[in-house]
Amino acid sequence: MRRTAVAATVLLGLALLGAASASAHGGATDDAVEALANAPVFVEPGADPTMTDAQAQRLAERIRVSGRAVYVAVIDEQDDPAHDIVDEIADGMGRDGTYVVVAGGDFGVHSTEFDHEISERLQAEAGAKPKDELATTLNGLVADVSREAAPATEDDDSPPWAWIAVALAAVGILAAGATVWALRRPRRAGGDLPSARPPA
Repeated sequence: MRRTAVAATVLLGLALLGAASASAHGGATDDAVEALANAPVFVEPGADPTMTDAQAQRLAERIRVSGRAVYVAVIDEQDDPAHDIVDEIADGMGRDGTYVVVAGGDFGVHSTEFDHEISERLQAEAGAKPKDELATTLNGLVADVSREAAPATEDDDSPPWAWIAVALAAVGILAAGATVWALRRPRRAGGDLPSARPPA
């Protein structure tokens, strides 16, 4: 009977610990989703590494100027890796765009605007930078995301308008030359009747 009580107590303690961990994790992601709905950058109090308010504001302004849908969340270290947390935040937001999460220095990148391989590359490059240069790293990452997400400016298969204009001009010149040649060419023999001589 005593062993059963001890086992139940241990299981209850483990359940409470698991619930507390899940609650803490859910709180960070929920706070990020709520904040990012109104601003492109969220910095959780107590996150390490972190950014100052001024750095966060400059990053938010850079995102706004870029015209791209980029969302950045800097939160404390979590039980799950950042690449899982960034997926949770993206699902919670339900918006197209590119999401960046920094959880205790661990980077996660998720985007609906370019391939997963590009997200992994940007994630790895940012993760290799010094943790004490977080603001600089995030500014560079946002710039890279803006370039990757920018639409193509022109279809490479479409002919340039300048060449079309040149071709049309060449056709016009050839047509004019052919007309002049046709007007100046000699008429066929016998085409003109000789003029009648006046009677003697």
